[in-house]
Amino acid sequence: MIEHDLNVYRVLFTLGSQGPGREAGRPARPDRASLDFGMLSVPGIDPEPGTRRLLNLDIQTALCLMNIPFAACLTPGEYRRAVHSLRLDASLLRILAALTGDGTFLTWRPAGLPVRVDSNVDVPLLVYEHAVLCEYAHARLCQLRAASGPAG
Repeated sequence: MIEHDLNVYRVLFTLGSQGPGREAGRPARPDRASLDFGMLSVPGIDPEPGTRRLLNLDIQTALCLMNIPFAACLTPGEYRRAVHSLRLDASLLRILAALTGDGTFLTWRPAGLPVRVDSNVDVPLLVYEHAVLCEYAHARLCQLRAASGPAG
């Protein structure tokens, strides 16, 4: 989890600091035909094939219960950083819009301010919103790949 957050920060930093043709502090926008959509394929996941679940929980309850070991296994600083990283979704969608030239990424944003320091947040709700936005972005990127033809 923490390594994932650090990788996201590294990508944001790299996108913001490199690229030929960079203007006014913005990352360069490559030609859509040159984008590599090769990492969009996700294999099917069945973590326990044929296994019956002890509990069949709704998503909200499952996320609330998941938060307990999540908080217990991290230091307070790691937990705070992980929760705050969930606020990066608006920035990531803006970067995807800039890279692909597709303003559709800008039409769906998380609620509230993209960056703020909260003392009381609904972590399960943030995780759910993050998951929905990631699924949305993945689906849109798959649509763009399909529209780019067989080479994309």
